[in-house]
Amino acid sequence: MPVKGWRRHLDGWQAGLLAVTIAATGAVLGVPRAVAPAEVPEPAVQPEALAASLSADEARAEALETNRLAGKLAFDVRALGSAVRAFGEAEAETDGPRMEAAHREATMAAAAALTGGPDDVLALRSHQALAFVREVRALAQTGVPSAELVALGGGFADMARRFGWWDPAERRLLPSEAVLRALFKKRWNDITSLHGPVFALALDEERALGRFLLTHPPVVHRPPALATPAGVRAQRMANAVADDQKRIDKIRELGALDPSYPAAFAEGVVLFRLGRFELAAQAFERHLAAHPDGPWTLRARNHLKASLEAR
Repeated sequence: MPVKGWRRHLDGWQAGLLAVTIAATGAVLGVPRAVAPAEVPEPAVQPEALAASLSADEARAEALETNRLAGKLAFDVRALGSAVRAFGEAEAETDGPRMEAAHREATMAAAAALTGGPDDVLALRSHQALAFVREVRALAQTGVPSAELVALGGGFADMARRFGWWDPAERRLLPSEAVLRALFKKRWNDITSLHGPVFALALDEERALGRFLLTHPPVVHRPPALATPAGVRAQRMANAVADDQKRIDKIRELGALDPSYPAAFAEGVVLFRLGRFELAAQAFERHLAAHPDGPWTLRARNHLKASLEAR
């Protein structure tokens, strides 16, 4: 029935209220609010891609072991494996001259091994990477680095302890196996001077390693000079600053490797935490210029406003 009297003026008010609410909500969401940033975005790691990288390493390592047992492994490849191990042993003893000599030997051995093609060289890297992971897992249980771990990883055990990645007392090891393989491959590439597309890590290996290093930066945290509440707070702040400075380096590296990673946004978050508000604003502006729309856009606008107001 038709609405009569004063109620006719309110006919359809529900739809009108809904339209006003939507418009008001859109206005609120569209207007930046000063919000201080908190979390650094993590790289998006695809588990299936990591699994594929592991399967490839296992297949290469198995093929190399089969050739070794059959006496078919080229001399130059065996010499390269020995040179990598010699570098690790020299590094563990912090013997600078021996390390330099071992690095030169590994570089020359790598060049000789590559004359037969990259397949066996990649297989050697995979074989040694998987052996390194096994030895690190054993380290987490025993608390004692084996001779094999020293040969493959050099001073890894001491480095992991100083960075807080490994707690011998609690038998706690932070890096995952994917992170350990990525760490070793990068180290192996540096020892042998083998870089370029053939020896580059898979993108998701880089992402997994980057995510770990953003969460656990490779920084030695110093104890407080004064065992007072103020001294402890001051050292905690100094350690946090050192962590964030290292994070900026990793964020930039990730941005160069992974176009999908919001590197400018992440850098703005860290710069804001460091109190570098002008640089933080510039980082958020770079993100917005490159990504006027996207999952981080609204937050970038809010963080930009907070950065500008904090200058």
